[in-house]
Amino acid sequence: MLGHWRPHSEYQAQLVVGAASIYGNDPEAIERHADGLAKAYILDLDPVMGLLAELYPQIGAPARDQPELVRSIIMMSEYRVESVQEWHKMLLKDPVLRLIVGLPKEKLHGAGSYYAIAFNNHKEKTRF
Repeated sequence: MLGHWRPHSEYQAQLVVGAASIYGNDPEAIERHADGLAKAYILDLDPVMGLLAELYPQIGAPARDQPELVRSIIMMSEYRVESVQEWHKMLLKDPVLRLIVGLPKEKLHGAGSYYAIAFNNHKEKTRF
């Protein structure tokens, strides 16, 4: 089942506050990621929630931070990173990338989550 979905407006507010905070200490980091920040700011994933919800069974633990996972996959493509493992290493090292994805270091998805969402999109839906 799909867990809590953070609305895009909340994500945008967090992105602005976080970017301003980082800019105060490291303006070059924000400038390096200006395109990614701008694209993530306008990338409203709220319409995707209904589509994703259909892919999850109604029992079991809820999937956490799914808009952040989808955003991470999209940003991985935007940054032209082909390896989930390499992307994960980049996220661990770069606070601006984590800000773009929308998760702190301790809540980042593991590599398996990226593969799970890809396989959920291709397997036939099972209803319980």
